[in-house]
Amino acid sequence: LLNSRYLSGAIVLPASQIDFENIKKSIKYASGKPHNCGFHYNALAVLIGSPPTPNGSLSGYATFQSNGKVSEYIFVEGSSSKRSRTGKFAVNGSMTWRVLSKKHGCSLVEFRTNKWDE
Repeated sequence: LLNSRYLSGAIVLPASQIDFENIKKSIKYASGKPHNCGFHYNALAVLIGSPPTPNGSLSGYATFQSNGKVSEYIFVEGSSSKRSRTGKFAVNGSMTWRVLSKKHGCSLVEFRTNKWDE
């Protein structure tokens, strides 16, 4: 559990019917991309503090892990076992980041992640 990272993300709510249609088009476009197309998702985030380096990357796998009465989806750095991948208990992926700006103890960071292997 020491090398695990929690996964989270923003919920995007459309402000109008036009925005809703744009989100639908983006989802259709992203899900139709070939498996080996490289980076697939870009996001900007405002962080308190900043990452350890201005540019960097993580690779590993996402998996479910029991935590008391619930199962959580977590990211673990490193390689997953072949048995975990073929049993669909682990999904390989990677992420890069780039710090765009730092001010007042916060940073604006661009995150890019690939389409996770299936």
